[in-house]
Amino acid sequence: MAKPTRRKFQSNKQGSPSEEKVRGFHTKVEKGDFVVPVHHDLTFPLGKSQISVAESESWSTTMAPFRQLTVPASAFLFQPDASPIALVSQFSKTVHALCVTFMVLIFVWWGVRRILSHRVVGVSPPAVPAIKISTGCGSNKDHACLPGGNVWIFPQKSSLFHQWKNRESDALTSSPRSSGRFRSKDGFEKAGLTGLRNIGNTCFMNTVLQCLSNTRPLLEYVMGHYDSDINRSTSGMKGALMRAFGELIHELWRDQRVVDTSAFKDSIQRFAPRFMGYSQQDAQEFLRYLLEGLHEDVNRVTAKPTPITTDIDESLSDGEKATESWRRYMRYESSRIVDMFVGQFKSTLKCTVCGHCSVTFDPFWDLSLPIPSRSSTVRLSQCFELLTKEEVLDGEEKPTCAKCQCRRKCTKSLAIQKFPKILVVHLKRFSLAERYRGKLSTLVDYPLNGLDLTPFSSTRGNVGAYNLYGVANHSGSTYSGHYIAYCKHPYSNEWHCYNDSRVSPISSHSVVSPEGYVLFYEQVGQSSLL
Repeated sequence: MAKPTRRKFQSNKQGSPSEEKVRGFHTKVEKGDFVVPVHHDLTFPLGKSQISVAESESWSTTMAPFRQLTVPASAFLFQPDASPIALVSQFSKTVHALCVTFMVLIFVWWGVRRILSHRVVGVSPPAVPAIKISTGCGSNKDHACLPGGNVWIFPQKSSLFHQWKNRESDALTSSPRSSGRFRSKDGFEKAGLTGLRNIGNTCFMNTVLQCLSNTRPLLEYVMGHYDSDINRSTSGMKGALMRAFGELIHELWRDQRVVDTSAFKDSIQRFAPRFMGYSQQDAQEFLRYLLEGLHEDVNRVTAKPTPITTDIDESLSDGEKATESWRRYMRYESSRIVDMFVGQFKSTLKCTVCGHCSVTFDPFWDLSLPIPSRSSTVRLSQCFELLTKEEVLDGEEKPTCAKCQCRRKCTKSLAIQKFPKILVVHLKRFSLAERYRGKLSTLVDYPLNGLDLTPFSSTRGNVGAYNLYGVANHSGSTYSGHYIAYCKHPYSNEWHCYNDSRVSPISSHSVVSPEGYVLFYEQVGQSSLL
């Protein structure tokens, strides 16, 4: 006869089926107690759960001759089912949890990387109180939002801003990524000296982009609050071109050697399909398309205004006509880009028979100047004289005189009514001559400082001087050639040559050359936010 056995058991779950088959053994419940064979492992499945007997308190029973153990149902601890289906289910849940954890880590890593990748020149701006910006053009904004969520605040004449700028300069100087490029007290004086990768005959685009990157008012606008100006209603690109341009400018002003332009090129060719592919293009035409595209993306006019069908009152003075004409233009085209780059022409048409004068006013984005071909060297002022020189319209070119009501021989003259803050001068080096196109390699002596355009003003008033800060140069022939940019740094005032990915300092004496094609002038007296 078997010796009585004492075992200790514990349970945390009550209740069970009245009868189950457990691993081939017949198990039943008698008065709330489980009856199981004692020679069986005390951990076994029961229904959809697994029960195990754990030591806790004593139970005494005689095993033989029945070889079974009666234990209260409360003495069993129910555990998860160990069947294959249950194991697969548990494995799936574990994999799912790991995937979720992995995705969360990826998201956190991406967020941190994006924040770091959008820091301008290597450090993040401080959290300072919002200060309204006043640059003399456009409406004030409370704060400046950059793509990616970064914020730059440019409070004019603000000690807070200068404190941040000094801290940033110190950080740039001590940063291991600076590679010796930020050694001066002011880090901005050494920033922006970054090349652009040529991705296939894109030197024309790289040259224009470098000139615009050194256009101080545009640079500070892009580094500021342009995102709040995005036109999402009437703009065809919905701000995509402006954002791509802004991202590129941010890259150029970070501490790195070369920036790729593929993403920007994708955006500009969506706006202007003529720039698709990798054929050589004209830099001046590209500049015009780009500026108009940027303007469209930040146009303040978000709803198409009602057209004005009446002509400007002829009884008004020329000054009043100019003001009204500009007001009508701004009803459709108003942006910070226009504020910087657009000027106004005054065109006078005079009938040689009755003496009637018809005056019109038209906006311009740049001035295309003819080059006198009588000598190897000409002054820029001579090109302006040729532009504004009175010409005779006769023969097939005779216009209709408003007073005579018939076509008459007339004289036509141009003058500048409104001077832009940024003056873009296009030297017409490419001319159509009979059956071939030729390039004029005449040296145009353009002044680096103090360009005075008062003689070409319609009002003959003092319009202020212009200083040169950028030149797009073209070397080679009409059908093949290469573009490079000469730019004066907006903060250090040092000249550099931007030849695609290579950036090198140059002397100011090297800026004037026969290869000068598009000139960028800034009106003297424009205040800087830095």
